Amino acid sequence: MATTSGNNFDNIESELIELFKKINAELPSRAAELVLVQPQSKDDGITVSLRPRNPSSASAWCHAWNNVGSIHFGFGEYSPAWELPVEGENPDADKAEILREVGEMCRAVINGSCEHQRRLIGITARLKIHGKNRSVTDLLIFWPSPPLWGTRKYLPWD
Repeated sequence: MATTSGNNFDNIESELIELFKKINAELPSRAAELVLVQPQSKDDGITVSLRPRNPSSASAWCHAWNNVGSIHFGFGEYSPAWELPVEGENPDADKAEILREVGEMCRAVINGSCEHQRRLIGITARLKIHGKNRSVTDLLIFWPSPPLWGTRKYLPWD
């Protein structure tokens, strides 16, 4: 991961936490739990996630590091994740654009517009945002845990 010049990512961890708090506040009461994994050291970054009460729905999670110009976004129990901004809508996005995109991705997960599909040697994650399909694949996953066969479609959060 390279540091992005021209963008101020020194406080991205706090801003990501605030974004997830805002999204959680927009949800019906107790629809999801906000979970924050504090780093072991300051260089480990943070992981913040929203976990729905409905077990048939996918969680939304992000991992970010202050002063590093990228955020990893994923959902559910499997590893495929988008490295934003490189794998996002705009590879040259600034911090504000990345946070907006993370918000859109979270809302797609909340709406149940997401799925994981087992491939021969990997897993593909798909999101549908504004009518457009977005996908990312992790390769060399032979025995995913929990087991995944075919496609797992997630339900909207209640």
